[in-house]
Amino acid sequence: MEELNDKKTEDDTWQKIFDQLFPPWNRILESVTNLSTFSLFDKIGIEIDHTFQEAWFGDRERQVIGADVIMVSTTSDVVVVNVKTDVKYDDVDDFLKQMENFKERFREFKDKTVYVAVAAIKFDGSSDIYAKKNGVFVLRANSESVFKLDDLPEEQRRKY
Repeated sequence: MEELNDKKTEDDTWQKIFDQLFPPWNRILESVTNLSTFSLFDKIGIEIDHTFQEAWFGDRERQVIGADVIMVSTTSDVVVVNVKTDVKYDDVDDFLKQMENFKERFREFKDKTVYVAVAAIKFDGSSDIYAKKNGVFVLRANSESVFKLDDLPEEQRRKY
């Protein structure tokens, strides 16, 4: 048993070293999303002015809510982006459930219209269609640019 614990400690140490030398894939995707999506939302009338990456809120009750990328527009809009390597149906549901408390937790955005988006390299099954049916913008990797935005009609966009 002691041998197993030594092995786990050694594995954890190497993982920490690896993560410092090579950022985890999701962090790279978050950075690319953060930099590449300004013009995509500009084209549909949400003019992004600045972004935040990895925003977290935690309170005394240990309720934690996180956002991979928060994009703030020059007007009164905010887009919260959940970044994944591949998106499953459960990921969409979990993200929407978390977003129910977003304005309560991130009070600086309480007077803004908050939209939601999911960015990914791959969508399992038809999870991209499922996301759009639930009012979520879909940012998908493509060959022309880093991401392509699947737009939604104004009335279909989920707002908080």
